[in-house]
Amino acid sequence: MQTWLIPDQADCQDTATNCLENLARCFDPAQYNVMYKTCRCTCSFCPAPETQCQDVDPQCVTKAYECDNNRYKPLMCRYCRKTCRLCDDPCSLLS
Repeated sequence: MQTWLIPDQADCQDTATNCLENLARCFDPAQYNVMYKTCRCTCSFCPAPETQCQDVDPQCVTKAYECDNNRYKPLMCRYCRKTCRLCDDPCSLLS
């Protein structure tokens, strides 16, 4: 059984430069450890502060059709939490 870790907000950063290119690996349990170490932000492995359930991208409403696409869930969770109704969703790989 995989143990899913949630880093502190202070530890939330990507250390790899190719995280967006490897976004699909965020959903691969076999790649979790590598992605957790190198692409925490891109994969949405970082907790969002409870009081900050808001969209970061001003174009979220026009991108709302992507909310239900699991391939884009890490990005939508990071940038469009409110529009995609992901405020209470941990946006983990198990969702």
